[in-house]
Amino acid sequence: MNTNQILTEEDSTVIKNALLDEIDYINNKGVISNAISNGIYTYLKEHQIRPIIMDAIERALCSDPEMYDAIQTGIVSASENTTSMDEFDELLTQSTKETLLNLKKNIESWYETSSLNNLRKTMVFSSGDPQSDIMIIGEAPGYDDERFAEPFIGKTGKKLDGILKAMGIDRKSVYTTNVLKYRPAISSQTTNDRKPTSTELESFLPFIIQEVEAVSPKVIIAVGNTVAQALLNNKNSMRVNRGVFHYYHGFPLCVTHDPSLIIHNEDNTTVKRMVWEDMLAVMDFLHLPISMKQRKFFVE
Repeated sequence: MNTNQILTEEDSTVIKNALLDEIDYINNKGVISNAISNGIYTYLKEHQIRPIIMDAIERALCSDPEMYDAIQTGIVSASENTTSMDEFDELLTQSTKETLLNLKKNIESWYETSSLNNLRKTMVFSSGDPQSDIMIIGEAPGYDDERFAEPFIGKTGKKLDGILKAMGIDRKSVYTTNVLKYRPAISSQTTNDRKPTSTELESFLPFIIQEVEAVSPKVIIAVGNTVAQALLNNKNSMRVNRGVFHYYHGFPLCVTHDPSLIIHNEDNTTVKRMVWEDMLAVMDFLHLPISMKQRKFFVE
């Protein structure tokens, strides 16, 4: 299909069904998830159809969920425009950034945040490329994360940088975040941290779902079994959760150990080997090039 082609009846049906699903979500939840819109974008790109403007669709849906004809006219009109794919990518990136910014504002103003008294007040939202194929999710900010308002900073961040570098990936090219957006508090706290409670993690799950949908990564890396259990809603051990790909709201998810475990067990090659096996699995999944040297890391 060339880039100037008008939407076919089949295309229109696919998009209209997607919009119907979006309207059901609006009726049930009162918000727009962006997942369907991102899915439409992906569909249009893969089929080389000219892009649609998500904001226009959202405005139409918000004002009148029955405006299918107007929405369809807008989609067809957009399919005839001369927007280049580079401009489309830029538009999509900007849309994702705006969605994430709005999500951050929603969390900051969320009334339940103040009721979770065991959380500190400095938000640590995310870092990296919101259009990345890889989304790394940790459990909660620590001391260094809070100081710099950025996830995976300090010794743990440096260890993560090293792992990504060994994969041939620049840290800036991945998207990193935590389920919990505030550092868990303890009495007379200085540099010491604590693990978040299940209640704290569960409270923020609706937000991480929206964040995942906005970023729409090709793969999620869940760092640590606390994160894995929260996202997958299970009580499985790390032994059970890692080693296979799961799906989190339709997105492939790989579970691995927290880099801090390597720091606390520097002489334990078993942990390093398991983490590296997980990273090789991610690279294979994404069809990234893997050298013989990389495959032989930690092979005895």
